[in-house]
Amino acid sequence: MAVEPLPQPTPSADAGPAAGPDVLSEVELLDAFESMGDNCEFGWFQKVGGIDRLALFKWSSVPLPILADLITRGLPGVDDKQYLRLRPEPRDNGNAEYLLEHSLLRTPMHTFVMVGSVPEDVAVDRVARRMTLLSRKFLQDAKEAKRIYVYRNPAAPCVSDVMRVHEALCTHGPNRFLYVHLPTPDLDAGAIRIHYPGFAEAAIDQLTSYEAATTILTEMWPDILRKAYAALPREAEAESFRVAETCS
Repeated sequence: MAVEPLPQPTPSADAGPAAGPDVLSEVELLDAFESMGDNCEFGWFQKVGGIDRLALFKWSSVPLPILADLITRGLPGVDDKQYLRLRPEPRDNGNAEYLLEHSLLRTPMHTFVMVGSVPEDVAVDRVARRMTLLSRKFLQDAKEAKRIYVYRNPAAPCVSDVMRVHEALCTHGPNRFLYVHLPTPDLDAGAIRIHYPGFAEAAIDQLTSYEAATTILTEMWPDILRKAYAALPREAEAESFRVAETCS
């Protein structure tokens, strides 16, 4: 199911939430979130819904311990060309994209640079510059705590491992986090659980496979996002962050 983009311009989440979840348009709602992986599904869901924002991790599947460690340390080396390797990835239309194999992040990532459009060394330079831009943007956004970060994973890794990524984000600012996985015996599809201020866990009825990440199987995303937006108010997490800083 694709969320239809609205024809009229809408306010950006950069200004912070100005309304409750029930009065946000679908585009405004999507703009209040940012994907952290673990595949392209949520980033694609935003794209077809009218939000196609540059983001470092939305086309990636970085292992959680590496993700937490690098975010805590300010993403050192993410744009270093020694970690960037390109390989051709065939597309259905007969063309091929340079797929980035990032050895530091240990994940493949889309480059959206087509094989043959530029020499490979030029493509590597272009990707390195893009990684510089995206890593700086990510750290600035984390400092400003503009959006709710979303991590989805059908394998349902231990919630404590996901929490470490949230803790890493909170070293930069009062960030909020939504962890989405398939239903479990103690969390039904469509349900959301608040573990502590700023961190929520939700179950969804279906998640796409890595091979078909641009096929949205579920209709539950909008409902879960509205619940998360209501359950993770920016002001409450900011106050919790200020208290933690005062006590540290």
